[in-house]
Formats: sequence, structure tokens, C-alpha cells
Amino acid sequence: MLNYLSTIPISPNAADFWLISRGVAEVFQKQIRERNLFLRGLFAWVGFKSILIPFHAGVRTSGKSKYSTPRLFKFGIQGIISFSKRPLQAAVAVGFIFALFGIIQSIYAFIEYFTDETIPSGFTTLAILISMFSGFQLIFLGIIGEYIGAIFDEVKGRPHYIIEEKVNL
Repeated sequence: MLNYLSTIPISPNAADFWLISRGVAEVFQKQIRERNLFLRGLFAWVGFKSILIPFHAGVRTSGKSKYSTPRLFKFGIQGIISFSKRPLQAAVAVGFIFALFGIIQSIYAFIEYFTDETIPSGFTTLAILISMFSGFQLIFLGIIGEYIGAIFDEVKGRPHYIIEEKVNL
């Protein structure tokens, strides 16, 4: 799901155990200033050459995992927030769908107002206002979310580029 939502490909079953070069360590020490580090995504984002070494994790013989289901869920949400704006874009898309539904429902309610005498007074107005404005609110909430997402990207302070190697300096 994270790879579907993210623009950075993250290796499935990747762990947070890494053997990194001094250059990568310096990038993380000097240029990556984020507080909530989602390392699985950041190592892919940095873009240095990497190799995955597959291994089989043995069965735990003692103790319990510190990661409960709610904590794993929170970890996944952190990864989505750190590397994806698609949920914000989905809010805009859902808003357009609800607005379209609201317009169709408004036309239906307007026609029913003139053809069905049993509709209570004021129902058509309420139906039109609620259905259309709900969709428009979602659209604008998604747009505001896009702006907040852009601000979030700036606040993270990730470097625009990373120099892997300096030659003749």
C-alpha cells in the first residue's frame, strides 16, 4: 500500500538494519534535519546505490515484540505522511465526486419539488444546500491540504540535491 501511495519506491520486507558508507552517514548527519525519520523511505529517497541482502529471520525464542498492532499502524501512517500526498489528492477527487452527486441530487430534488406535492416545505432547499456544499467543502479541504502538504515538504528541509562525490576539489 505504501508503494502505491508513495512516489519513492520502498523495498518490501526491508528492515531498519543498515550497513551504510561514511558518505551516506554524513548526509543523514548534516543534511537531513527531520525529526520523525522514516528510515526505510529516507534511504530510498537519498538515492545512493544500495544492495538488499535477503535473510531469513528465525522464530523468536523469548520475549515479545515491542510493536503492537496499533504501533505498527502508526508506523505505517508515518511512512505514508512522510512520503505521500496522494491521500490529500484523494480528498479533492472525492470532493468532486460528492459535488457531482450533489448537483445531480439537487436537480432531482428540484424536479421533485414541482411534481410531488407531498414533499415538505423547505426540504428541497435543504437537500440542495447540504449535498452541494458538502462536496464543495471536501474540494476546498483537499486544496487546503495540498497547500499544507507543500508547507510540510518545505519544513522537512530535505536538501534539493545530494552530492555523492566531489572531484578535483
